[in-house]
Amino acid sequence: MSLHDNRGEIGYCLTRSSWNRGYATEALQCVLRFGLDVAGFHRLEACHSINNVASGRVMEKAGMVREAGPLKHYYRSDLEGYQDVYMYVALANGA
Repeated sequence: MSLHDNRGEIGYCLTRSSWNRGYATEALQCVLRFGLDVAGFHRLEACHSINNVASGRVMEKAGMVREAGPLKHYYRSDLEGYQDVYMYVALANGA
């Protein structure tokens, strides 16, 4: 997060029993609306492992656009080691 740049980062994690029910997309849409319209962020970012295609679909359905990637070894998973990611972004006023 950068208050100076009005930029924030979004993350989410759902239990397997909640997958494929639309919960993540609906929640992400609400967080994006709040972050951009109420909290006044100019830019909201989210990343997903290139191995987690479903998370990328959630971000796209919520209105985010893939901006960069793969970003090499962006984070480390305890189970799978360092992960490459794609970054998605949503901008205020659809800029």
